[in-house]
Amino acid sequence: MKKSSFVILAIVLFLPLQVWALGFEAAVGLGRHEPEGNFGYNTVVSSDEIDLKDDADVDTEQRVYGRLKLDMPLLIPNIYLMATPMDFSGTGQKPLSFKFGDEVFDANSTFEFDVRLDQYDLALYYGIPLMETATLKTFNVDVGLNLKYIDYRGAVTGTVSGQTMKESDSQQLPIPTIFLGAQLRPMDWLSLEAEGRGIAYGDNSLMDLIGRVKIKPSLSPVFIAAGWRYESLRLDEFDIKADIDVSGPFVEAGVQF
Repeated sequence: MKKSSFVILAIVLFLPLQVWALGFEAAVGLGRHEPEGNFGYNTVVSSDEIDLKDDADVDTEQRVYGRLKLDMPLLIPNIYLMATPMDFSGTGQKPLSFKFGDEVFDANSTFEFDVRLDQYDLALYYGIPLMETATLKTFNVDVGLNLKYIDYRGAVTGTVSGQTMKESDSQQLPIPTIFLGAQLRPMDWLSLEAEGRGIAYGDNSLMDLIGRVKIKPSLSPVFIAAGWRYESLRLDEFDIKADIDVSGPFVEAGVQF
């Protein structure tokens, strides 16, 4: 399914829930993604892995993302949906031949590398009871579960025995994680927010951390925000070997009722 179709379908499915929601927040932002680390597909030795910076000279990118939050009544869990496109590409060389998929690419030959890691998050969570009441609505903590769905595609185009070849792999990776969030509101127009998603099992781990400063005039539903996002992916499954960190600032604008 194409990314645009996925987002449209998710919005259509969740729009009816707004009728029952006690609170609603939607935002669109622009994030800067700077990747680093190693990536390999069907590797045999460590030299088969591609260093995103040293080998492939992968560029920093800027991408638009979106998120939606619904505060639900009574025992119904709150809902948090976020879509974050990521696609990195670069051109480089490796001093040794390396294996990617079923192909062995020539040493010291120029190759093109591309990896897509589009992410879709769905969190179901609850606020800690009476936390806001006890702090006069200045502090809140959220706890729940998150499903991170990664739409992955990796590809290398380069020289194999003197001929130009392309090898690629694509998979969909659903990864369940823990969700934690916190909001501190020292003033009516200012809030400091933090949220994290993460899990670790065996040789695999995923961590997604976001810090946000939000400014919202008390009589207006519109807000602006800025912050920093850091993601860490350690994966050794499905013939994929990834050790990737992505971080960078973001800005966003939205509405909150």
